[in-house]
Amino acid sequence: MWCGFLSTHTMASRIRRHDLTVSDQIRDMQHRYPNFQLVRSDAGMSWTGQLIPTPLSVTYTIETTYRRHPSPQVWVRHPQLQVTKEDFKIVHIYREGCLCLYANEEWRPSMTLSSTIVPWAAEWLFYYEMWLATGLAWRRGVSSFTGKECLGLVFQNPIFRWRRHKGVF
Repeated sequence: MWCGFLSTHTMASRIRRHDLTVSDQIRDMQHRYPNFQLVRSDAGMSWTGQLIPTPLSVTYTIETTYRRHPSPQVWVRHPQLQVTKEDFKIVHIYREGCLCLYANEEWRPSMTLSSTIVPWAAEWLFYYEMWLATGLAWRRGVSSFTGKECLGLVFQNPIFRWRRHKGVF
């Protein structure tokens, strides 16, 4: 079953996909995350909703913004992350506080926010909780990240690195 998925993904990645419209993203997010609240503005749109990365996790309120250009961004609005400026070298986070979820070219406008950005945020929160619980640092990564220089390290989990490398999700 897993191999079939890889073959399908590889085949599909060779086909040029069209960029999704803002309306496409709105419909998809409303379908997959109906409890997320949409706010539209001249600058773009944002969704605020709750994520629980694991059954033992706290409930996080995140805000996902989408302005087509630049790429989508995610902030944790509640609870406040236990990250100091010194931790920025360990936690994958930008200076302004949004999460660093992907490197350049990993997210494209042909991808839905609901199947990439939101699950990646949940995955980020899982590794954040692991870091809080164990103090284990994430592996040093590449510095070519979207838009701005990212302060932080790449997750050490090999599945995470494989997924990012292969563009899965």
